[in-house]
Amino acid sequence: MNKIKEFIKKVEEFLKKIYRKIGNDGVLHFLVCFAIVAMLCNFLNPALSFFIAIFIGFAKEIIWDGALGKGQFQWKDIWCDIAGALIAALPPFIQSLI
Repeated sequence: MNKIKEFIKKVEEFLKKIYRKIGNDGVLHFLVCFAIVAMLCNFLNPALSFFIAIFIGFAKEIIWDGALGKGQFQWKDIWCDIAGALIAALPPFIQSLI
């Protein structure tokens, strides 16, 4: 039982460390791209779903944050978009290979 508690504590510390680096905004980018891919994978193949989500993430950063000045373009947000999209696309992609 102690090994399970140790493992949970390590996972919790790891997630806190990531959160301190990416903040609320990074979590939102991750979750939105994850949700986009998860929904699109019901209709499209995982690779196309992944690229659509990444396109949306880039468009948000370039247009909304950059061109319109509603925020600040941050590569951190793009990496969070990629991580969320990749984690959502990976299981359906692997399943399609089996």
